[in-house]
Amino acid sequence: MDSAGRLFTIFLDMAGITAFFYATGILADLFFKEDILQIFKEWKMLKEIQDLENHYIIVGFNQIAKELIKFLKSRGFRVVVVIDEKDEEKLKKYMELEKLQYYVLGKPYRKSTLKLANIQKAKGLISTFPDDATNISVIVTAKLLKKNDPNFEIVAIAKNYETANKLKELGATDVIVPDHIIAGRIAALIFHPHTFVVADILEKIAFGEEAQIDIAEFVVKKGSRLAGKTLMELNLREKYNITVIAIRRTDGNLDLNIHGGTVIEEGDVLILLGEPKKLKKGLEELEKLSSGNENKKEYQS
Repeated sequence: MDSAGRLFTIFLDMAGITAFFYATGILADLFFKEDILQIFKEWKMLKEIQDLENHYIIVGFNQIAKELIKFLKSRGFRVVVVIDEKDEEKLKKYMELEKLQYYVLGKPYRKSTLKLANIQKAKGLISTFPDDATNISVIVTAKLLKKNDPNFEIVAIAKNYETANKLKELGATDVIVPDHIIAGRIAALIFHPHTFVVADILEKIAFGEEAQIDIAEFVVKKGSRLAGKTLMELNLREKYNITVIAIRRTDGNLDLNIHGGTVIEEGDVLILLGEPKKLKKGLEELEKLSSGNENKKEYQS
């Protein structure tokens, strides 16, 4: 190789080494940038969401959603929030304060967004949007994705009863009319002016806000093996420390005069009171007794 060739080779080597270190520096800078780290965190979070089961999807991010998240978390439920990209900054601040783990950014009425929230394994979806059009879109999409799951819960908010009926026809399990709820709670204070403590406790139990005690109902379906049995035979108080406080009979009457010898009939609704965890076990036991699966070791509610 002559002098010109050696000189060219030297410059080529220097250019190659310079390009290598420059590219390495760019890659290192890019990797350690906050945006890249955030993308990695979000990817990891979405991966964890796909492993969730029996969680609730809350669609929308407003004051109702915030309060709902607190209630669900206090009862041990896992929550995935679906919000629009425009509310991302608000959500991130809230996540830091309330230690919220999971969220999905995207249009809530799109199948792809709800699939990212793992709707396939979710227990229910709550739409907290104030406008009816968005609620309708969310309910229809969720119903299409979960059409083969009759136990999937869809709860929405409506401005009036007319809209509430429409949402139920579209597939919503329950629809809340906020104005009615607020008026009812104010009326409760007026009806019981000298029993604020009792009224407060009963309201919190009814609305699921009391963490230490809860109320639940169990429907005795047609053909149930519970029909004909007495409350003493069920022995729920001794087994699970829960109490049957009343029975709604098929004729609509509420039977409060119950005792150990009270006979359960088909179509009755048992109203139970007790600690949340013990209530859950008691309901599972009633379901097993009702279907005749007393010896089954595991039960999935």
